[in-house]
Amino acid sequence: MESIIVDANKVFAAFIAEGIVHELLFSGKFKPVGPEKLLEEVEKHKDEIAEKAEKKLEEIELAIKLLEPEFKIFSRPEYTAKLPEGLKLAPHPKDVESIKAAVPSFKALSPS
Repeated sequence: MESIIVDANKVFAAFIAEGIVHELLFSGKFKPVGPEKLLEEVEKHKDEIAEKAEKKLEEIELAIKLLEPEFKIFSRPEYTAKLPEGLKLAPHPKDVESIKAAVPSFKALSPS
């Protein structure tokens, strides 16, 4: 299964509206990859997500609970060593953690 890097904004978008991000994230065809901070952000903003998605908070909490095991989440210690690479690759400073988390995944997927 191929991995895709996701940041919190893409996860928010997938919960709020059906579209390409929603399709990719919930299709089961890809393994979402992200930093530990990703799930923290989703949890932190679940009230806002529920409001914008016009869903009950309980529905969003259930969706998070069901989706969480599908993610490959890298802990901070796993990706902290990759900070210099993340800084070079990140299009925006806020994306550094997502990029850092993805670097080990890319290396694991790369042919030897």
